[in-house]
Amino acid sequence: ATLTADELTLFGRVAEQDDATRRFFATGELFDLAPVPELVNRTRLDDDADTLNDARIVVTTDLIFNADTDDTDDSGDTPTIAEGFDASFDTIVARLNESPDMTLSIESHTDSLGVSEANQKLSEERAAVFVAALVDAGAEPSQITTESFGESAPIADNGRESGRALNRRLELTFQGLYSQ
Repeated sequence: ATLTADELTLFGRVAEQDDATRRFFATGELFDLAPVPELVNRTRLDDDADTLNDARIVVTTDLIFNADTDDTDDSGDTPTIAEGFDASFDTIVARLNESPDMTLSIESHTDSLGVSEANQKLSEERAAVFVAALVDAGAEPSQITTESFGESAPIADNGRESGRALNRRLELTFQGLYSQ
């Protein structure tokens, strides 16, 4: 099951940039990310890290959740996983189950349309639905943490639809991915 991602970031220390580039593509293959060549390679060299340990995958929520249940109105609808994305959970769960010491931190974000409180609630609901789907697919809940930011941490201009689409995202950070 291919996971479509918008960004892949690796964190840690590597001997040289070529090592980071090789690890970047290896991580893309490990998570069956598509399209790897178009992903943003944002390898960050951290002077405090001994080795390259963590990877963050950013996925816009438009790819994860059904649009008709993923809005900021007061309908009370809980976000639901889009058909086709649920197969991506198997890939994520497989990585977690292969490395019991690895943890997954999920950060949930929204755009700024609507009321701030509703956006915060939506952000929390998205994170909860995503975690529930991971657990249903076999993930160990103790390996997963969440934090919901609502509209408070945009990465793009909320004044444009293209920016809002980027701000509606989940950031999946796999801690200890390469520490084995």
